[in-house]
Parts: sequence; C-alpha cells; structure tokens
Amino acid sequence: MSLLALLLGALPSGTPALPIHDTEGQDTELLTLYVADAATCFADPKDAGLLEALRLIDDRVTELSGELPGFPALPPEVCRLCAHLLTGEKALRIGTSSDPNIMFPVYGQLELMEGDPEKAARIAKTVTELASSVGIGVGPARESDGLSALQLPAPIQLNFGARGENVVLNIGKTLNAPVDLTRTGLPDGVSPSFYLHLDVGAITDLALGFAAMGAPEEAKQIERFVDLLGLDELVLDVATGQDAERSYTTLRMPGYGGAMREMGMMPARFLEARDLAMVPSDAVWAAVGTMQVEGTFDFVLAIFEDELAKQGMGDPVGMLAAMTGFDVRADFLQHLGSVYGMYTSDTTGGGGLLSAVGFVELTDAEGMLETLERLQDIANDLGTSEAEGYVQVRSWTRDDTECFTLTFPGLPIPFEPTLAITPHYLFFGITPQATLAAVGQASSDGRGLLDNPRFRENLASDPVGAYSVEFLDSPRLLRSGYGLTSLLCSALVNGTRSRTDGTRDAGVILPPYHELMKDAKASVGVTRVVGDDFVSEYRGDRSALVNLTSVLGAFGSSPAALLLPAALIGGVAFARAEAAETEAIMFEELIEEQHDEHGEHDDHDDR
Repeated sequence: MSLLALLLGALPSGTPALPIHDTEGQDTELLTLYVADAATCFADPKDAGLLEALRLIDDRVTELSGELPGFPALPPEVCRLCAHLLTGEKALRIGTSSDPNIMFPVYGQLELMEGDPEKAARIAKTVTELASSVGIGVGPARESDGLSALQLPAPIQLNFGARGENVVLNIGKTLNAPVDLTRTGLPDGVSPSFYLHLDVGAITDLALGFAAMGAPEEAKQIERFVDLLGLDELVLDVATGQDAERSYTTLRMPGYGGAMREMGMMPARFLEARDLAMVPSDAVWAAVGTMQVEGTFDFVLAIFEDELAKQGMGDPVGMLAAMTGFDVRADFLQHLGSVYGMYTSDTTGGGGLLSAVGFVELTDAEGMLETLERLQDIANDLGTSEAEGYVQVRSWTRDDTECFTLTFPGLPIPFEPTLAITPHYLFFGITPQATLAAVGQASSDGRGLLDNPRFRENLASDPVGAYSVEFLDSPRLLRSGYGLTSLLCSALVNGTRSRTDGTRDAGVILPPYHELMKDAKASVGVTRVVGDDFVSEYRGDRSALVNLTSVLGAFGSSPAALLLPAALIGGVAFARAEAAETEAIMFEELIEEQHDEHGEHDDHDDR
C-alpha cells in the first residue's frame, strides 16, 4: 500500500474524495500477493514448535502494549489484527482501472481471511470505534459489501469493515472476486502457501507517467533505462506450496525469453550432460548455467553508456586497447563459450569455503593462454613497481595444464588463488589444490552431479536442455547452520514468553539435530526457456527450519562469505590509512611549531 499512498500523495490537495464503485471495469493487475496462514506455511511436523511460537505472537503483542512506558493499552481485537498481519491468511491487490467512473486510476484492497464471521465483525467494530475515538469519521456500513467509508483529512477515501469471514480495507473500488490461485504453475494437487504476481512493466509505466509531469527530462532517462533492461514488459509470477513429500516453488517470467533474444543475450546453446559432469557427485552446492558473454558485456556497457560519455569515455574498450594493447573483446570475451559453473565439494577440498571453484567454457584455449600470459606480464610489472615485488603472478605446469597463481613472495599471506587452462575450460579456485582437483574432475570419467542421488531425487525436470541448474545439499549443510538457527529459535521463544504467565511457552522450537536431519531433502532448481517464457522450478524440503538451517550453513561455504571479512579488512586498512595520514599531518605541524620556536629564539639572540 506504500506505493499506492505515494501515488495518491501526488494528487493536488483540492482533488475531491475518490468515489467507490462495485463494478469491475477493465483492470490491470500491478500487484497481487497472497500468503496462507501460518499453519499452512509451516505444516511439517519439524516446524511444530515454530508454529506454536508464531501463534503466541498475538498474546505477546497484547501484553507488550501495556509494558511499554507511555504506550496506551490497545484493545485485544486490534492486537489480534496486528498479529493476523503476520500469521494469518491474507491477500493484497493493487491495480489500475479504465473504469470512467473512477476518478483516480489506481485501486487497492487488503483482505484478512479471519475464517469466522463473528470474529471478523468484532475486529471491524473495534477498529472503526478506535478510528472514531481519534477523530476519523466513519460512515455507515453499505448494504452492498458491509464496508464503511473512513473520512480522512486527505483527498482519498478508504473503506473498511467485515465482509463475510474477511476483514477488508480498500481504496478506489471493491474487488468481489477472490484472488485467482489457478495460475501458479505448481504441480497438480499442490495448493499455494505463497503467491506473487508483479507486473513490473505496468508499474514502471505508471511511475513514469507521474514522473513525466514533474521532471520530463529525468523521466526520459529513466524510460531509456527501463527499456534497456527489458522492464517495460517484465511480469513475475512466483508461487510456493507443499505436499506430503516436499516443497515446490515456481518462477515464471512470460515473454522475457523473447526480450533476451532481442537484447542479444540468449546463449548459443543450453546445458548438456557433459556440462553437469563438470561438477563432482559430492558437491555441497553448485550452480551451472549458460550465457551469451559478448551480448551480456554489451548490455552492461549500454547501461552505463551515458555516464561513461560524461566522463569522456565513450568507448572504454577502445581506450583500454589504445593504452595497454589489451582488447577486451578480441583478447578475452571472444575466447569464452556459453557454459559457466561454480561449486564447492569434498573432491575440491572438503566442501567448505576453500573448496570453491569456478569454470567457464572456452572456444579458443590457445588464444586465452596468450591473453593470460600477457596479463601476467602486466601484473608482474605493476607488482614490481608498486609493491616492490611482494606481489607476483607465478606460472607453472602440472600434467600439461598451464596454471597461474597469485603469490606474495616473502610474506606469510594465506592466499593463493589459481587459474588453470585446459583445451576446453578455464578454471578458477581459491586454492591451487581446489583448482587442480576441478581440472581432474573435468578430465576424468568420474561421477558427476547427475550421479548425486539427492540431486536426482528433487529434480523437477530433465536438466539437459536447461538454461541453468542450482543445487544445495541441505542435509549436508545442516551441520554448519544448526548452531545459528538454534540461536534464532531461542530468540523467538524468549520473545513470546510471558513474565507473569508461566504456561505460555512454545517449548523447544528447533528439533534436535538428528531429528531435523532425518529424511531431509536437498534443494534443486531448474530454469529453462519455454517458448518466449523463462520458467524456474525449485523443489526442496517441506520443513521451513530445514531450509533455513541449510541456507545459513551454505553461507559459510559460499564465496559470498568472503565479503564480510573483506569488508572488515578494507575498513581496518582504510582506518589505518586515515590514522597514518592524521599522524603525518600532526607530525608536520609539530615540526613547524618547533621550527617557529627555534626561529623566534634565533631572532632574540640576534637582537
């Protein structure tokens, strides 16, 4: 509703209140969001403790309103309404309408499915009485839908009230039909616990229309950016549900495949079995996909084209080639193929962070080798001139494989990122051992990702021919994330306990480790281009706690985990540099003061 409020805020203060109509004209959905109740979302027995804690939130909210100093005690029904926003079944819809009877083209409606007409009526009555007590006028309930108009000190009109088993708040018009949950794309028999329809193109068109009225030039620049990204026609449909075996998530982007073709970003080929064999069967997490390298590079350059032109860099590729003799396209991009991948595994170093490796397909290995040798010379020249030789790129060979390692001669730095090049692939590893193991996996006839039973168990469709594939070995990662999850669960259970009522206790939220581990399933995603649509299908464990714990465990074994220490190291280095600069300035000032004092003494002596 914040977007709606922002748009309404652009109306002149003299605009009359919006009339409310029950007729549904030609509508365009901007946003539809549906969330099932907590019991549906957390139906797995492993989540029973979590569900119980969530059910206690409304009691805690009611209690908390009397604990905070100066905070008025809220009516229980209002507290229940607040808790329902978190744990109850609800639907939010925002859209535009061409109905000529609607003064403002945007409408919105929030529904809370209480499930009981008496409870819904009681909540509506409490809220309207509270509104009246703070000076908000409340009109009589309409016979058509049971809603009352709220008279706000703004040129808008809200309607609120109980309608059957639901509590409804709307603006612009009343939507009588329920949310359409038949287009989720979930397997037959799987009801959605979450559904999102987002028409990014329609939202941007609406926003650009308002922007053009106040800042037309800026609106044109934004419109160019939107067109460039393909957002003008982007629609997202996301749904999640579960059955007795597993959870399901679908993501569909209608027409986006066609947009990628127009932007020159569709890869030359899709995944084959040999690409998935690049990942060993003992992978902990993996992502293998396809891309159009040069098209993607051109796309990125186009995004920053205006800014680069302002900086006098209309052709950054040509400028770099003129300055260094290195042509990014000819010397690098044109040597790359369509397939890339990244993973951690036991094979490459025990499955943790330092086992992370990446690979990319090559179309011209000899050309890439020449490029790497040139880049090595440039890097070593810089290392000699700027770092006194303490930073060097070392080239070496192992079993006819050319390798390049970043080294720090004479310094005990525990870091040796390594590149390796074979006739068909370029590899990168955080350690030399991980890189060599990845090369060995690619050149062997050993077991690959398709041989991993946890991967195959949760495949939604054949990954051969897919655009990309993702894998997260949730059972393996539970051991890494279990401790942090237990802390989060302790925070939740403590937060819902009462100081005065000892019976209000959710108990142990997180099951013991071996219970959580039992029959846990991996998370597997497959994305493919179907006609002009992008379609992603994910399958995972039906327990929210299993999925949360595995994601927390995955962070510790992901290269993303390097961002935090890198940020800390960067921050410390920056702080030390600032401190050193400050000390230097203070030292110079001290020297100047001493010089001035000596100068004064010399003058006295002369006199």
